[in-house]
Amino acid sequence: MENKGVKETKEALVGFIKLAAMLATEFKDGVQATDIAPIVVKMQSEPLKSALLDAYNGIEEVPSELKDVSFGEALSLVPEMIDALSELVQAVKK
Repeated sequence: MENKGVKETKEALVGFIKLAAMLATEFKDGVQATDIAPIVVKMQSEPLKSALLDAYNGIEEVPSELKDVSFGEALSLVPEMIDALSELVQAVKK
């Protein structure tokens, strides 16, 4: 079986965690209709825009990457996730 790597999986995880961090910040005071405009602006601004585009492009490859993931590939996801999750934790703490 061909080893597919975890590039798309990594991009999807990072993109969705960054999105969660932004939403946590926006919804800190509760969900309101007035939150929509700032969310749209932030989703269209860098670096979130690039992260979301990377997450979306190739998302269909994630199941096949995970189906054939090796231990080393799984470990390679950890540093990326730590960085992205620290951003999420900081957003929740604000």
